[in-house]
Amino acid sequence: MYDQHDNHGAENYSWNFTVDQDVGLKTIVEAAYVGTVGRHLYIENIFAPIPLGAMFVPGTENPVPNAGNSGVQNSFRYYKPFGAFDLLHHVSTSNYNAFQMTVRRNVSHGLTLLASYTFSKTLGYSGSFNGTVDPFNSKLNYGLQSYSLPQILNVSYIYQLPNLGAKYLNGNRVARGFLDNWQLSGITNFQSGAPQSYVGGSGTTGTINCYEGGVENAGLCGNFNANGVGWYGTPDRTLYPTILFNPQKGVNFKGVGSQWFNPASVTLPQINQLGTTEVPQFLGPGSNNWDMTLFKSFPLGEQRRLEFRFAAFDLFNRAQLDTPAQDAVANPNINWMLPANATSFNQGTASAVLNASPSCTGGNTVGCILDKHGHREMEFALKFYF
Repeated sequence: MYDQHDNHGAENYSWNFTVDQDVGLKTIVEAAYVGTVGRHLYIENIFAPIPLGAMFVPGTENPVPNAGNSGVQNSFRYYKPFGAFDLLHHVSTSNYNAFQMTVRRNVSHGLTLLASYTFSKTLGYSGSFNGTVDPFNSKLNYGLQSYSLPQILNVSYIYQLPNLGAKYLNGNRVARGFLDNWQLSGITNFQSGAPQSYVGGSGTTGTINCYEGGVENAGLCGNFNANGVGWYGTPDRTLYPTILFNPQKGVNFKGVGSQWFNPASVTLPQINQLGTTEVPQFLGPGSNNWDMTLFKSFPLGEQRRLEFRFAAFDLFNRAQLDTPAQDAVANPNINWMLPANATSFNQGTASAVLNASPSCTGGNTVGCILDKHGHREMEFALKFYF
């Protein structure tokens, strides 16, 4: 549903302040602050959501019978008997702030260099065009965006290698042919990992099962709802886990097949309590890449020449690590444990993550990096200029 009173369109404002200095050796250093804000961005939230706690049995924090049934849920909505529908309007914001530094060296002693470094942060409510936010408190969704990379370094260069044949063996045409007119160029990139968060079946976790007195689905657990209905008395708020400490604390990462973050850092909040909504909860692996090309030019008179080129992409054959596994198997599975003869779900406690192992074997892959991708590619080429 579109807001008929929404007359705004998305707006973007940008500004920057730059200082540059010639430091000699044909080199210029430039430092800049860059800022951008977005206003009246498109966002989506549930219109007239079921109020918090409305689907709890009065005087308790236990959901009404069959609370997970959509028909039962719709009977609690303001506009009966319709289901949930979304309101789309231009009310979201975002901002980007960065320190950027650039070093430019013009041709000097055969070297041309361009290096740039960015330290930045991008904040907002949603990383998608019409992302959905919490209908009760959208501030819970405000945080670092999934595409925000804190640090990026790029270096590109061209270097005309010294003509050793002409310098030391000027009378030897064969030596000049092999030793002169070589050129090296390349692009190197380093960047931080992307922000990560726990994701999965119940919004942000894997399977959540209920045990009473050590027996699954016994007693009160027969009416257990591992989602917003069970935790907040409404299906319109997402259940987020609680992050107890820095997820990368206490992890001995050894490469593919080991844990990137510590599953002991995640648990479930108490009933009617919020989990951790801020992103990032941890950063994924960073990356670096080296591409280089070597040129050799063979003069064939005043207007003709033959150029030999050897290029290597991912020169050092360094595969980039995948992000930690996040799927139906790799999301944290947690049990909600009630004592025998429990009368309320808020008497429960969360178990440790069940499907986690430092060895990342037997399907216990929570927090694990399971693969890496990338390989070196090389190419040779000859080009004739006339």
